[in-house]
Amino acid sequence: MSSTRRIVFGVTAALLSSTVMTPLAAQEAVQLDAVVVQAPGGGGEVGDGPVDGYVARRSVSGTKTDTPLEKTPQTINVVPAEQIEDQGATSVAEALTYTPNVLTNYRGTSNLHDEVFVRGFEYADKYVNGMVFGQSSYGQLDPFLMERVEVVKGPNSVLYGQILPGGMVNQILKHPTGETRRRVSVGYGTDNYKSIGADIEGVFLNDDFGYRVVAKGWHKELQGDDYVQDRFLVMPSVTWKATPDTEVTVDMLYQHEPDAGYRNFNTYEGTLVPTAGGYRIPRDLVSVSPDFDEVFRQTFSAGYEIKHHFTDAFQVVHKLRYNRIRMDHRGVMIDSVAGDVLNLGVVRVDDVMEQLTTDTYVTWDFDTSGTKHTLMVGIDHQVSSKETDYASNWASGLTYDLAHPRFVPASFARSVVPTNTYNEDLRLRQTGLYVQEQMELGRLNLVAGARYDWADTDIVDLTGAAPTTTYKDEALSGRIGVAYSLPFDVTPYASYSTSFQPVLRQAAPGYGPLEPSEGTQYEAGVKWAPLGGDVLVTASYFDIEQTNLAEYDFASGGYVPIGTRRSRGVELEGRARITEAFSLIASYGYVDAEITDGADAGYKAQRVPKHTAALWAKYGFDFGLEVMGGVRHVGESYGTWDNSITVPSYTLVDLGLALDLGAITPNMAGVKGTLNVTNVADKEYVSSCYNGAYCWYGEGRKVMANLSYEW
Repeated sequence: MSSTRRIVFGVTAALLSSTVMTPLAAQEAVQLDAVVVQAPGGGGEVGDGPVDGYVARRSVSGTKTDTPLEKTPQTINVVPAEQIEDQGATSVAEALTYTPNVLTNYRGTSNLHDEVFVRGFEYADKYVNGMVFGQSSYGQLDPFLMERVEVVKGPNSVLYGQILPGGMVNQILKHPTGETRRRVSVGYGTDNYKSIGADIEGVFLNDDFGYRVVAKGWHKELQGDDYVQDRFLVMPSVTWKATPDTEVTVDMLYQHEPDAGYRNFNTYEGTLVPTAGGYRIPRDLVSVSPDFDEVFRQTFSAGYEIKHHFTDAFQVVHKLRYNRIRMDHRGVMIDSVAGDVLNLGVVRVDDVMEQLTTDTYVTWDFDTSGTKHTLMVGIDHQVSSKETDYASNWASGLTYDLAHPRFVPASFARSVVPTNTYNEDLRLRQTGLYVQEQMELGRLNLVAGARYDWADTDIVDLTGAAPTTTYKDEALSGRIGVAYSLPFDVTPYASYSTSFQPVLRQAAPGYGPLEPSEGTQYEAGVKWAPLGGDVLVTASYFDIEQTNLAEYDFASGGYVPIGTRRSRGVELEGRARITEAFSLIASYGYVDAEITDGADAGYKAQRVPKHTAALWAKYGFDFGLEVMGGVRHVGESYGTWDNSITVPSYTLVDLGLALDLGAITPNMAGVKGTLNVTNVADKEYVSSCYNGAYCWYGEGRKVMANLSYEW
């Protein structure tokens, strides 16, 4: 155990013992504060509920308790449902495009999994209502299901176990609010986009039961006439107020994608620079064999949450979630370029992932000598399995001539015999015990916590050709943070936190077993949240180090250790409802991500822009019209480990309009029309490059119109 971790654990233990071991006589003299249990929809924001406008003031993601953001000593960016709708986001990645130091579109239209970079680390772990969902680069849910999307920056292993040090994405589902509301919508847009959706909720049985049903279907063509994407989803949920002290919420979602999109590569020559003959791969060339290529995906997720108050001050929360993601991928994929001819490979990947996670914790609110405490003790457990059946032939002999383009017939692709195959099952079992203390003494707020994890990983060769690889990892994680409220509602804060990731990858031949990756972060910043105002401004500095970093090696077909990555930077985000009519979002991020040891020491991380900035504004007129617009800037990034390739920066403009027809004529009450345009200028740009071999275009202009009716 490092000396720093001993210090964190020691300070945490001292803080906990100072509260838990308070003499009995002193505890008997304490008057416990009453806890007000607020029913969903009862007025005022809760940390995982709806947000009115763009400014969230509370969150449960950072502490698992309903805590004001200004009292949480770390950066949490909250994107509410209203912002998602106003900006016309069709994926969670798109919903995060205005968030500082979050890179969301490095693969352009090839976005199958919402692969998100946070603070220079790829790919951020995804959660649903605080429970793990998929893997960092696997799995995707439609943002229409979300009440809000939260990015919790930095290491968060104390509460969530295995996690990247850059941060996590917590997707908060729409659940019953206790209100009666019905909304249906239809949409149409470029690329033959068509959609129909519904969000219906209400109460029954003397208001003890609240229900909500969210459903949507949409279709589009992926920037060309030859490849389509279809998605259908439905999510019912029920909340039951079993007693005045007990609430149970159950949800179940099913997302069916017979055509889930596509995941291809473009070559560096032909994308960022022209080929020998001066040709470039067309931006709308999503598939070179549209009659053969297909991606089928089904996602099922179900869970429940039980909250029970034994007393006003003592609460237990128990949560469980099951996920199943199945994806079948057939594709003719671009591999390399020779002259003006693209060399192609044929790939087949069938995989199924199942996850079962539970989380149970108790919280106790009490006072000692004028200090307010919230003590939490919990245990979580997860079991997951991802079975992958892979076959490929990267020397297929198939080609695509850019000078004389012609699609590859499906019969040609089917005739290619795989030369590389494997069938394996990746199994993980992890258990974590954690404890957290939140203290409030006047203007001072302190959060401290510690966690111990046990993780077992088995990589099973299902063909029986190789022995099972087993990893058994244990880790101690900790964090401590402090925030102090100054006059004028200004709150400076500082924190230190750690994280770990058990080994989930097969080492390349000759590299032996991989080591668990560990992360540490120092963060300091200041928040401004005027009391009673819809304003939240956050400025922060962070310094993160991740050890035992591993990267996939294409030559050997496995993962190889590449050393340690250090990421330092600053973030600024401001969200405000300046007047009832005018709202604003502004952000800036700077990150310096560098490999600090190993063969690539001294080089900057690939695909990570140093600078990102964004500005979004909305203004509403008295006659029901809202005008919206924004600008996004992504700075230069590197496209190879030796930093010899630089991907140019780009700036994009987005626009939006919304018209409440009920404000014009009472006969149209509840009818609203919206128009969203992203990348207004239809700018052609390269979003990123990787390993000096592959590059991706960013998405071109997208126009979507939507008509909804709410009653």
